[in-house]
Amino acid sequence: SGAPRFDHDPATGESLGLLIEESRTNDVPYSQDLQGLTASAVSRSYNSALSPDGSFTATKLVENAGNSRHYLRGGGAQASNTRSVYAKAGERRRIFLADSNVSWATFDLITGTIVASANCTPSISSAGNGWYRCSIFHTSFNGNCWWGLNTDSGISYESYQGDGASGAYFWGAQTEVGSFPTSYIPTSGSTVTRA
Repeated sequence: SGAPRFDHDPATGESLGLLIEESRTNDVPYSQDLQGLTASAVSRSYNSALSPDGSFTATKLVENAGNSRHYLRGGGAQASNTRSVYAKAGERRRIFLADSNVSWATFDLITGTIVASANCTPSISSAGNGWYRCSIFHTSFNGNCWWGLNTDSGISYESYQGDGASGAYFWGAQTEVGSFPTSYIPTSGSTVTRA
């Protein structure tokens, strides 16, 4: 506390200078392991991989064997119009962020690209070691965020036949009020505001 924060390029480690940001609140109560979010056709395997901050706290989201959408839901009110998460490919290389059937984007975690989107402004950036920070922004979301899996050829957040074993890694979920994602604000049971 009280010390200046420096930003760094995740690929090279090169300093980008002082990190000066506005105040924001992360509305996801368990941002690292995504506890407290409602699961739909997925299970969570906690502490499954090294996360972007160097701790062994990433959660693997694993699809069940049903033919449905495979996702977690929750973590933010309508006012929180920017949603982001760090994700890394497992057996599944594509994930999606969505807003209750209205706004969505699909991301490819191998190529680091946005596959498709609707009614939002998506972004993806490398966080190093195969991790990407994926985000969507919309001026007014209609409900909770969906954080989900897709097939390797999936375009949107459609249903598909799961195999009961495949998944991808998630960490650092964040919902906040603003038109872009700010640096990660860790939470562990309640919302947290960065001054």
